[in-house]
Amino acid sequence: MDYQDKEEMLEKSTNPFATVVQTHLKSMETKKNDAKRFHRKVELTKNLYNKGYTSQEILDLYHFIDWLLALPKDLENDYHQAIIQYKEESKMRYVTTAERIGMEKGMEKGMEKGMLSEAREMLITILKENIGILPDSLTQKINAIDKKPTLRELVVKAMKCHDIQTFEKNLSLAGCSI
Repeated sequence: MDYQDKEEMLEKSTNPFATVVQTHLKSMETKKNDAKRFHRKVELTKNLYNKGYTSQEILDLYHFIDWLLALPKDLENDYHQAIIQYKEESKMRYVTTAERIGMEKGMEKGMEKGMLSEAREMLITILKENIGILPDSLTQKINAIDKKPTLRELVVKAMKCHDIQTFEKNLSLAGCSI
């Protein structure tokens, strides 16, 4: 009962016991309302697939939800249909912890590459604005920089730079070969 007002925290938690507590709370909340119980049971079951549980945890929690949030026969059939449809629509499959970690790292790397690309674009735009046309060799050197701190430093220096020689000197001081 202490968690009645902490639904959002329970919803976000990946601790299986948060799902147990949620199921208990939903059971009490929907005691005399089968339609509402149906919807809560579907929500809780869908969340099992989104929280990254192991296949055994999903199965155990599914049995617990199914037992605690019992439905009349007609709604039980609707419940199973809703879950089957959800799994088909979202092409749900169990994602292992290793796969999930790999996906997260891939997203981080992708975001990092995107940020680096934007920083390079910003640097080139500032230089074109301050200096004018840039030689292709300089653009290639800028596009080869793969360190955020270096790009950040060069962006700051490019804002104050009004000739190509000064910028090339800054580029050299930053450790980028000319």
